[in-house]
Amino acid sequence: MISVDGLAPLGPNFSHWPGNRTPPALRHDLSTGIVLRWAKLSPAERARSLDGLDVVTNNHVDTDGILSVFTMLHPEHALEHAPLLLEAAGCGDFQTFTTAAGLAIELTLTALLDSPQVQDLEGVAKRQMQYELALELVPTLLTDPFARRDLIAAEFDRIRADVDTARSDAVRIHSIAALDLAVIDAPRELDRVAFNTAAGDHSRVLTLVPHGRGHLVRCWQRVESWFDLASRVVLPRVDLRTLATRLEALEAPEAEAHWHAHPADEPVPECWFGEIGDGPSFGPTVSGALSVSRLARRLIVRAVEEQYESASTRTR
Repeated sequence: MISVDGLAPLGPNFSHWPGNRTPPALRHDLSTGIVLRWAKLSPAERARSLDGLDVVTNNHVDTDGILSVFTMLHPEHALEHAPLLLEAAGCGDFQTFTTAAGLAIELTLTALLDSPQVQDLEGVAKRQMQYELALELVPTLLTDPFARRDLIAAEFDRIRADVDTARSDAVRIHSIAALDLAVIDAPRELDRVAFNTAAGDHSRVLTLVPHGRGHLVRCWQRVESWFDLASRVVLPRVDLRTLATRLEALEAPEAEAHWHAHPADEPVPECWFGEIGDGPSFGPTVSGALSVSRLARRLIVRAVEEQYESASTRTR
């Protein structure tokens, strides 16, 4: 069995997940990019790399995984649309705005994961149906990324508006290159895609949104520092639970909310002031509703900077 995007214990593996067994010559920041490099091999080289196997699998369903599977099954067709496939996969996995077409494909494939055909299914049967629905639609989306605008119109327009705001003078971005940190002051909460786009290549992000007498605050380490990137080296993860403990001690004792953080091995670990959510940290923000921290902005920013500075000193 051929494993793409995620991991499987045996057989060929084409993935950017940590611990992958991707051949060095095929490495790419995205699993779709890895399989596209495989698709460029001669038919004989492709066959040798698969060792006679002809079944493709993945341990999860997302846009990069769907497009990796599609590319493995239809290499020539995929090569004709390689830039668009990478735009959609990058938008989904890295949660950044690539192009309008890439965003449209990512949102459409994600919407299919909750379509009525899969709602009563569970486990492997559900994942199989999700892949069948998505793979059937991919060729149409490569021709017309907005073919199912009925599924995505509201979300697409919201994210595009947030990206436009993030690129405007309404948002202030302070970059600290040595710490790989982007400190973003925004007039309102924006979609994660917008914030990550504003952060550029920085893998660490701190956002502050003025609210009443304080700020809504969230700090996260982007998934780029979890994936096995081929294009660049990203600074190591830092345990943000230490930061949460420090900020909790500084917060007013009468505060109704608290500082929380994920462990560093989460795909997208976060530190935030508010409530605890019930979902994973990877994907749209579901860590928990934010509450207003009364800490001074300078105290929050300095605490975050010192957290990363101390980690940088220990690794030298």
